[in-house]
Amino acid sequence: MADEPRLDFHEHRPWSLPMEGARRAAFERFNGPGRWPSWMLDAVRAREQPAAPEDIDALAEISLPDHDGRSTRIRDLWRDGPAVIVWLRQFGCPFCRAYAVELNRARAHFFDAGARLILIGQGTPEDAGRFRRHLSIELQVLTDADRVTYLWAGTKLATLDELIGPLVVGRAVVRMARERVLIGHNTADEAQLGGSIVVTPNGRVAFAHISRDASDVARPGDLLAAIGECRPRFADSKRESTDQAHGLA
Repeated sequence: MADEPRLDFHEHRPWSLPMEGARRAAFERFNGPGRWPSWMLDAVRAREQPAAPEDIDALAEISLPDHDGRSTRIRDLWRDGPAVIVWLRQFGCPFCRAYAVELNRARAHFFDAGARLILIGQGTPEDAGRFRRHLSIELQVLTDADRVTYLWAGTKLATLDELIGPLVVGRAVVRMARERVLIGHNTADEAQLGGSIVVTPNGRVAFAHISRDASDVARPGDLLAAIGECRPRFADSKRESTDQAHGLA
């Protein structure tokens, strides 16, 4: 088996070019002025507020490669049932690694609830594949090097204290110990934060949790509860569509 390429711990890869439309919007949003230098983790100088998902229709039309390089259109994720989409900060983040392990362990509960659980991370399909292998994750992992989906999801960039403040670092140590993971190599924007949404089959955002700092993630129980709360509504919607198709409505 060929050795995997060695990466510098804080190696950043350039954005894909050319950039048009949504990719340019994401570039301008996440690469504006007000950033500290790389030795200060590229953190933003002024605290940002997380936003609600901006445009689910725009998000739905985006296609991303997964860990095997297969293209997946976001809309197809909730075509047959609710989808839980989780944006990771980046593949080396200790919180993201611990969170991914936790979600992977709970994947049967999401399957039993009729929901599809997907992770999205900054990087390449090779990065995602390495991430899955090292952590023994069976979930599908999509990759968004340009962070267009991060833009539409309403994610924010972190200040330095939101990345390595005492409380955040303490939580990182606890979670790494609990899930038995270590910090990994970073090949993306270290100040990028993530979030989670639950989308119903009719394209409605039933739940959204956009991270306020590096440690802030939605608990699996909260995601499952959101699926349970919206199930009657999308079941009624599906029944109504069936009735209309048979001329019963």
